[in-house]
Amino acid sequence: MFELVLSRLVDFHLGADNAYLALPIAFLGLALGSLYVHFRPTTLEKFNIQRELMVLAALCVGGLLFAFVLFSWIMPVTSSVVIAKQLDYLAKKTAVFVIIMVLPFFSFGRILTSMYQLRRDEIGSIYAADLLGAALACALTPVAFHFGGLPTVVVVLIVLSFAPLLLASTERRSRIIVASVALVVALGSERLIDYADRTVSYAQWGAAGTYEELDRAWNEHSRVAVVKRVSDGGKTSHAIIHNNSRSNVHVWPYRDRVRSVSVLQGTDAAWALGREPKNILVMFAGTGAEMIRFDELAHHKAKITGVELNGLVKKFGRESELIASYRIAEFLDKPNIDLVIDEGRHFLTTRPEGTKYDLIYLGSNAATTAVTGHTTKYLDTVEAYNTYLDLLAPGGIMVFDHQPLHKRIYNMREVFAQRGIENFEDRIMIVDDKGRSDDDLVLSPDGFTDEELDRVVAVARGEGRNKKKNARKIRYLNQKRLRDHKYRDTIEGEPGQTFVDDRPFMKDLELDTYELLPPEGDAKTLGWYVTWIKITTVVVLSGIALLFIGVAALKRDARAPIPVLLYLLVTGFCFMLCEVAIMAKLELFLTQPLLSMAAVLSLFLLTSGVGSAIYPRLTKLHDTRALAGLAVLAVMFVMFTLDWMVGNLLHLPVALKLVLATLATAPLGTVLGLFYPHVVSCLVDQDRAQTVSISYGLSTLASVVGSAYALAAMINIGFNALLQQAVVGYAVLLVGALVYQVAGGKWLSRAQ
Repeated sequence: MFELVLSRLVDFHLGADNAYLALPIAFLGLALGSLYVHFRPTTLEKFNIQRELMVLAALCVGGLLFAFVLFSWIMPVTSSVVIAKQLDYLAKKTAVFVIIMVLPFFSFGRILTSMYQLRRDEIGSIYAADLLGAALACALTPVAFHFGGLPTVVVVLIVLSFAPLLLASTERRSRIIVASVALVVALGSERLIDYADRTVSYAQWGAAGTYEELDRAWNEHSRVAVVKRVSDGGKTSHAIIHNNSRSNVHVWPYRDRVRSVSVLQGTDAAWALGREPKNILVMFAGTGAEMIRFDELAHHKAKITGVELNGLVKKFGRESELIASYRIAEFLDKPNIDLVIDEGRHFLTTRPEGTKYDLIYLGSNAATTAVTGHTTKYLDTVEAYNTYLDLLAPGGIMVFDHQPLHKRIYNMREVFAQRGIENFEDRIMIVDDKGRSDDDLVLSPDGFTDEELDRVVAVARGEGRNKKKNARKIRYLNQKRLRDHKYRDTIEGEPGQTFVDDRPFMKDLELDTYELLPPEGDAKTLGWYVTWIKITTVVVLSGIALLFIGVAALKRDARAPIPVLLYLLVTGFCFMLCEVAIMAKLELFLTQPLLSMAAVLSLFLLTSGVGSAIYPRLTKLHDTRALAGLAVLAVMFVMFTLDWMVGNLLHLPVALKLVLATLATAPLGTVLGLFYPHVVSCLVDQDRAQTVSISYGLSTLASVVGSAYALAAMINIGFNALLQQAVVGYAVLLVGALVYQVAGGKWLSRAQ
């Protein structure tokens, strides 16, 4: 549970580009705690469970409170709007966060390793109990987030930090003291966290002007806040900030009026062409800003459906008295307006048979909202574009408003090719957006008539009283002098790289330009930072792992034999390749990252716990060759099964999909749960019980590197590639075990 809460803390305070740090932080802390026990064996003689649990509770409570308060006041939240100017600031925040949050996991690693060492004959049962308890907590965490959001879950976790100490207390007086302290700390924490959350500083948030938070709330998706912005010129406007400060929802007023086309832009394109859409779909609808404009352009005659992921955005728009003058509730209550709260791909795949839209409008930069950690990136893949076109009526158009277009064009070219639609260049139009850095793309699979093109060119010159202000440059139209070189090669040249559900990231890591210590004075972009933080994490953690492995090898009486060392490194690394890849593959299937992370962690922990518990009875599997062979088959099974499920079953209810995900991943989780009890049993059988502590530390160190590597590598190579690498890893272990056994090796098998 602590790990899931950590991921959400990172997501809000450090941004989604750093959200992946939760896994490496957890495993690094566990590994360091285990190695501490190995290097200081006298701690086993002095081990006192009550004292250790007291330290653990103090570190958990202190770390959570310190991080929440520190990042609310002293190092406040940043925005994606200005984050490129604050990368050094963000790096400092990240370093502070890692140091604070490693400590609780370090303490837990000490406790866990000590228990494994002192009760090594019961390793299967203890390991299983640990995994099963963690699985239960992971399963309950999304429920807690749904009903309370991050502040509530942090308070719950603070209370739960005292639960082990309470259970370990043997005297009634001790239990009363622990319960009383827990109650006082919980009440104080709730007040402090609430105050910190109410007074979050926006000093680092905006690019210009001042920001005042008027209202805020949390749910399972993110923190959502209604904000008043006062520009440097004194102009006041309102926005709803959500997606953990990365998205800024426009709040536009409803005036119950009609309008005519006077400017060529994404929202007005259909009417500029002379078309009259009657059924309109708006993705990333927010509070309905673009829906209001469409309603005005359609003279209130079109059926308009909006899709928004976060229900709090709609709730604030409808119910907040602070923006009541915008009349959003009145607009949303109109019979032709329907603002739906749903995950985008789930909405698209659950439309009734025969549903068709004349206009599909995408008004958010979906795939670049974050490199990782959000399902919106799955609304810009080849598979998503195919789904959009399935729902587009004959003669309909799609509009991509204010988005980087080149890679989207490559994706759409691929979709047209798959569907046998030729002459792509005749079915696309790109219009300059004066006030923004990106342009608007208008796509019509059926093409444009000569009359429509004449109308568009006329509107682009500017109409009405503000002709000069309304004029727009056409960046691309397949006519003479309208094929801007900025897009010509992308549209007419060789096809480029596409992104799909298995690799939905529009931004690659910039591996060619990576430097551990970048030269002073070089411009730092967000792309540079994302690459630097991810690769540097892998490099630093790998260095730490190699250092401790080398130091551990110096203690001859307690070091792991070379075959066992290699076994632990391979299995720990491959375990994380599997876990991270499956977590990523299920993110789209289960509709949100938190649910996917919680489901995979709980499923892996639960099934691994089952595997550990039943290991002693599976005597035919007390052989590394058998375990490695089973792992190869299980990884291949889960890879093909999840591909089929994601490709065909997105429309099912989430509860049913959770059941299917459990059935698909359970065999692999059970098999992977056999590996650690097996190697510990092999060591005990060979009278090397003193190496149990280092075995857990080495396995966890391998998982540290594996998690950091997987979370970085999947951006460039995709999810299935990670599973394929895991197959190779387990296959190498299988071949190595076969050769080792033939050579008479004794460390990797208990079978006689």
